[in-house]
Amino acid sequence: MLSSSWLESARRAVVTAVALFSAIGLLEARADDSPFVVRGPRNSAEAKILAELGKPTDMVFIEAPLSDVIVYLKDRHGIEIVPDQLALDDTGVGTDQPVTIELEGISLRAALEIMLRSLQLTYTVQNEVLLITTPEAHSRQLITAVYDARDLLGGPSADDLADVLRALRGDASGDAKIVVYDTMLLVRDTDQAHQAMAELLHIMRAHLNKETD
Repeated sequence: MLSSSWLESARRAVVTAVALFSAIGLLEARADDSPFVVRGPRNSAEAKILAELGKPTDMVFIEAPLSDVIVYLKDRHGIEIVPDQLALDDTGVGTDQPVTIELEGISLRAALEIMLRSLQLTYTVQNEVLLITTPEAHSRQLITAVYDARDLLGGPSADDLADVLRALRGDASGDAKIVVYDTMLLVRDTDQAHQAMAELLHIMRAHLNKETD
């Protein structure tokens, strides 16, 4: 159950964000489906990381330490990749953990998810780096973002759309929330969940645009 104080704070954040973005002309359809992020928009370093996550990569390692894999990916993709040392220490996983993997021609996002899952790790994009961390630490790093869903509401209501998104996020942590405010969706979730949300909304918009062509 959402606390009344959190909900009121969230609603105030939405109203402020909508007013601000309307005033500066940013409440129009966005080609990249980037959300209005209460923490502030992605800077160029984080935008580059997100772009690289969609590009193809190769990983061929036999019993290589995780630190070597990190250095390889940093050099190949030109992005900062940093281990969350405190979180890793808490679970006893070090950067000397051996990695054996052979993947070619798949996206960096998919390759990272496959490799890190085998180590019971995950990643997030924050503070201009790709941070390798634990699922437990990642689930506590929640981001609040506002999504304009007006163009998706030709059929379903905002509540219906939110219900679909909640169902798709059935494995979300107990603190993750999706709140409807008019035709806006206020989402409080992990960085990876927001990436998936943006991708889903992009697919939905593409489908609707195809139907109207």
